[in-house]
Amino acid sequence: QDNVSKQEEQKNEIENSASELTNKLKELQSKRKELEGEIQSKGKEYQTAGKEVEKLTSEFNKLEVEDTNLKEDLRNTHTRRKKLMQLLKLEQEKAERLEGLPQDNKTKIEELEAQQEKLEAKVADEEANYEQAMSTLKEETQVYQDEKEKHQSKLVGLRNSVDKEQSELTIAQNEYSVYTSAGEKEKIRLEQLQDSIENTKEQIAEKGARLKELGKLIPDKEKELHNAQKGAERASHEYDEVKQKLQDARSEFEEKSSAQSASKSHGRVHDALMQQKRNGNIPGIIGRLGDLGAIDKKYDVAISTVGAGFLNTMIVDTPETGKTCIEFLKKNNVGRGKFLALSKTTRFQADCDQQFRAPQGVPRLFDLIKVSEPEIRTAFYHYLRNTLVANNMQQATEIAYGATRYRVVTLDGGIIEIVGTMTGGGNQKLSGLMGQQVAQTQIDPKQLRKIEQSIESLDARYRELYNLKQRLEDDITSLSKEIRELQKEHKKLSVEVNPLEQQMDMLTNQVAEQKQRVKDTTPDKKRVAELEKIVKAAEAKYNAAAEKAGEIEVKVKNCDAKIQEITGTKIKSVQRKRDEAATRLDKVKKEITRLDVETKKSERELKKSRDKIASNEEEKKEYEESMHKFSERRGEIEVICSKVMNDKTAKIEEQEQIAATIKEIKKKADEVGKEETDLKSSRIEVDQKIEKIDSDIRQLTNLIHCHKRDLKKLKLMEVPDQEMEELKTYTAEEIEDIDVDDLDEQIKAASNKLNQNRPNMAAINEYKKKEEVYMARAAELEEMTRARDEQRKHHDDLKKQRLTDFMEGFAIITGKLKEMYQMITLGGDAELELVDSLDPFTEGIVFSVRPPKKSWKNITNLSGGEKTLSSLALVFALHYYKPTPLYVMDEIDAALDFKNVSIVANYIKERTKNAQFIIISLRSNMFELADRLVGIYKTYNCTKSITIDPEKIAEKENAEKGILTSNSQHQLSSQQPLREVN
Repeated sequence: QDNVSKQEEQKNEIENSASELTNKLKELQSKRKELEGEIQSKGKEYQTAGKEVEKLTSEFNKLEVEDTNLKEDLRNTHTRRKKLMQLLKLEQEKAERLEGLPQDNKTKIEELEAQQEKLEAKVADEEANYEQAMSTLKEETQVYQDEKEKHQSKLVGLRNSVDKEQSELTIAQNEYSVYTSAGEKEKIRLEQLQDSIENTKEQIAEKGARLKELGKLIPDKEKELHNAQKGAERASHEYDEVKQKLQDARSEFEEKSSAQSASKSHGRVHDALMQQKRNGNIPGIIGRLGDLGAIDKKYDVAISTVGAGFLNTMIVDTPETGKTCIEFLKKNNVGRGKFLALSKTTRFQADCDQQFRAPQGVPRLFDLIKVSEPEIRTAFYHYLRNTLVANNMQQATEIAYGATRYRVVTLDGGIIEIVGTMTGGGNQKLSGLMGQQVAQTQIDPKQLRKIEQSIESLDARYRELYNLKQRLEDDITSLSKEIRELQKEHKKLSVEVNPLEQQMDMLTNQVAEQKQRVKDTTPDKKRVAELEKIVKAAEAKYNAAAEKAGEIEVKVKNCDAKIQEITGTKIKSVQRKRDEAATRLDKVKKEITRLDVETKKSERELKKSRDKIASNEEEKKEYEESMHKFSERRGEIEVICSKVMNDKTAKIEEQEQIAATIKEIKKKADEVGKEETDLKSSRIEVDQKIEKIDSDIRQLTNLIHCHKRDLKKLKLMEVPDQEMEELKTYTAEEIEDIDVDDLDEQIKAASNKLNQNRPNMAAINEYKKKEEVYMARAAELEEMTRARDEQRKHHDDLKKQRLTDFMEGFAIITGKLKEMYQMITLGGDAELELVDSLDPFTEGIVFSVRPPKKSWKNITNLSGGEKTLSSLALVFALHYYKPTPLYVMDEIDAALDFKNVSIVANYIKERTKNAQFIIISLRSNMFELADRLVGIYKTYNCTKSITIDPEKIAEKENAEKGILTSNSQHQLSSQQPLREVN
């Protein structure tokens, strides 16, 4: 207590002497804050100026971009203007040519008409020559001409007869065909129905047999799958257990093997002493100190460097055991050893248990060591004390030379002792003197062999279970797939058989009806025979007439040949001249006609050309105006940019001035800060002295409290059959009169007596404490188990509810999908199937579609239009299950043909009663059903829109049609009497 008072007096003296230093430090801190405030104020001005510069730069960049765009627009406009001028020039040339064309054509026509008159006169002359030549030849061919006329007159009558007989034959054949065709058609229809019945019977028999087979096969496969799943579950459970056991056995084997090898690697002295321990000759040997603890690999170098001199020390229980070990080493000349009696370190137990707080939160090396026996901790503390671990030498220096001196070791092996000496450097670092696990000192080879045999048997069972598990999982996968396919086939056949049976009934009824029709339409055999007889008679008459007419035609052709033979050589030159003149005349007439047409056409072309020239002139004027505007705007931008650049330059100069001012202020602040740092260093030295005094005071105070606490803990244990004494409290005078040596002798005698008897008086209290801890832990376990079971039940309920809700929605969507797809495709079919019906959330859903008159296909194998129809059907089915008030669809009809677009459009029109649809479309039969049309178009590089109400336009058109209809009806009514009169 006196020492505490002295330390407090010394502390007060130091604090009084440091008051002037504190005042000066406060003045400097105040000055530094003023300078920092000024720097902050100038910094804000600098930032404001910077923002202005950025703003002006941004404005300049925008103007520059606008100028670039205007320049590009000006260039493009100029290019378009040049092209337009070229077109204008071509059109003007074309107009000039068209203006002169009528006059040119008129001149040509006049020339051609004069030529035409000459050619017409020439044709007349050649025709007269031809007629004259023919008249000279008429006498030579008159005989054959007369014979030909005679035969031709006969041929006319015969041909009339042939035509008459052919007409009679056609009428007879048509009458026969009409009379017998109805019956033949009904017979063919009956045969077709009978063939359909046979095919349907075969399909029903085949599919019914397969359906019956599937009805037995699917339950068998499901039973087989159930057994395989149970077997896989059992195998998986056993596999996990065996795998865990095998891992534990291997870990145990590796630990014991490494421990055994580690125990053999510390030299002859260690091996000899541990052999004596195993033999029971020196049971008091505990082991090598480095093997009795473990530390993380991160601190291996630190503990090996610090403990190089003591980690190989052998720990024994008492000094007597140490003496016995030394005598054994001397007697057997094994070598030298270092020993520490654990009983001599028990005085450090309080230091081991005391909470320790190090500077900067660094760990104490002693606290990082893990031991299997708590009693060993005092041996480590005996050597390490409060040695701290730092990350690097800089941190170690800050901690070691602080207010309280510490022994510090770094992670790379550098050491700073309490006295200030430093150790470190070198290329090789000491490590490996302590392991990451506490070494085991006794390993039985038989036990290792037993563990090894256990590993072999577990490994064999592990492999067997692995193969069994894989085989069962493969079986489950294949069976699940097979069952899904069979269920799909069963469902498909179930759907197909009923319609086939209905079709069979319908066909049977149709056959009965058709037989009656055949019976009703069977022709009368007598009438058929009569008609056949009429047809044959008509054919005979026709053939006879045709034969006679053929004979006369041969005679006429013979006469023509003889006439041609006589006239061919003589008339050919005259005829050629006549034909040439006629050909030239035709060419002239055609050219005149062409020139007339060209003249009329040129008038229309001239009008179009003039219109185009006017349009181009106007467009050229617009281009020139645009170029003038672009040039004016570029001039304005140049002026604005010049002003912006001047403002920016001024702001940059202002910013540079502010930066120079800030630099000067910072220089002053740095000087003040340096002076403040010097004063702080002096203040830190004073604070360190005060802190050391405070630490000494705390240590003394803690020591006083510890002694008081130890005195309070002292109590006499109740001993049966002995009288309980009271602890005596001594006064200060009585304590001064006590002989300390005599008291030490009494304590030693009592300790020896206590060690010989060794009664464990605290066993009952310890048992009660352990029982309380156990009951508390048991209650916690029960509470946690109950909470876990509740959460597990809640989780299972949620999973079940999710599955139920999903399956309900899936059934509704599947049914609606079928309906939607059949409605859209007019006869197709679609189906959603779960890949894994037992767990639908793992594998997903398969979307299969059967387009009309096609087979079932996956949606990925469909064409673009079929995919669109299938997707729309699914979308409509999903929205039927969860409808929304608004739908947006983008070109859903792009891949559809006219019919399917109309079907989808009418369905959407029907759905607009309860929802609003916004559809982007380019198909007329889609948007013609809309209630509102919004058109998007572009003019002058600007996108615009227009909204149309089709109903109002339709009303307007109907009104106009109504007026037209009334007018037309009035005209018809006025014309009707005339038509009746006619």
